Amino acid sequence: MRLKDLFKNTLIALCSLYPRKKQDAIYTPYWGKGNQKGPDRFRFNLESGLIRRGKSLERFFLSGCSSAPIMSNSPGKMFFALCRRAQLKTVLRVDGFYLPEANPSSSPAHVFNQEHARINERMQNDLISSDWILYQSRFCKEMTDKHLYNRKDRYSIIYNGVDVDHFSPTERSPNENPEVLMLGTWRDPVLVIFQLNVFRELLLHRNCRLRICGTMTSGVGATVKTWMEKSPEAAKRITLYGAVSYADLPETIRFSDVAIQSKSGDWCPNSVLELMACGIPVVCSSWGGTRELVADGGIVVPQAPFDYGSEYQTACVKAILDILENREEFSLRARTRMVNQFSLDRMIDDYLKVLDSGRSE
Repeated sequence: MRLKDLFKNTLIALCSLYPRKKQDAIYTPYWGKGNQKGPDRFRFNLESGLIRRGKSLERFFLSGCSSAPIMSNSPGKMFFALCRRAQLKTVLRVDGFYLPEANPSSSPAHVFNQEHARINERMQNDLISSDWILYQSRFCKEMTDKHLYNRKDRYSIIYNGVDVDHFSPTERSPNENPEVLMLGTWRDPVLVIFQLNVFRELLLHRNCRLRICGTMTSGVGATVKTWMEKSPEAAKRITLYGAVSYADLPETIRFSDVAIQSKSGDWCPNSVLELMACGIPVVCSSWGGTRELVADGGIVVPQAPFDYGSEYQTACVKAILDILENREEFSLRARTRMVNQFSLDRMIDDYLKVLDSGRSE
């Protein structure tokens, strides 16, 4: 057991001895505090939704809790033993494992290594040990079954949700120089350069601008800087925003006309939900869970796993142009999908059906 997990288990064990009075709380071993990264944003959304229902998300005391949602990985076997003793239902939200079938030639970020194998083994153990499993999309279930463990029962597929009141469209007039948006946490230089190349090819057909929002690793930042130096005409039309707070994000993105999210293999990206809730149509890859979110609220472009080649690039350009020709129609469909199928309230309803149902023996 890693030192960090040993410390966490020891603290949980000590806190579990505290005879707290019964409260309507849900326990989580996930201690993230921010709301920028994927698991942190999900935890933030879950906690916000639970508060609306008069519930709280507890991080230390097992007593008084009814269930324990696990985000990413659990601390280990000792944690499951503590939960069983406290009669908590353990619910694993599948996240944070690596696909061995990724193409190593496409990106260093996709090379499967020993650290990835270790993380996958931890997830595999959690899949076997948890009382209930939550998959973020049908694609997530398919990949988990294929690479880790095929769970036959006691599972649900529940998509992430978005606060459709916080993320909402705005009144706008037609834009002669449309704006393309890239939103996310940028760790993969190959993906970022691919999307920049999409924009450069798009400029051959349409005078437009590109807005890039989200944090970048130092390596990605350096790669983007080099690309812009070699493409000065395109660079003049690009604005880098960096990290944007949750409070300011809707106002930063809602004036964009279309977004490109061409990443292979995502389960259920929060950024896509937030874009579409603002009425921004999305161009995405066919290989991953993102296509399940986008459907007719954008265009799903055929892609082989992690293939960021020229054919895929040109197909993404065509998809962006097609959306710009029918922008209002796509925008309405994107917003409607989020309100009707992916609202935060709906996600909380689905989660509470699992979390409040008691342990599965």
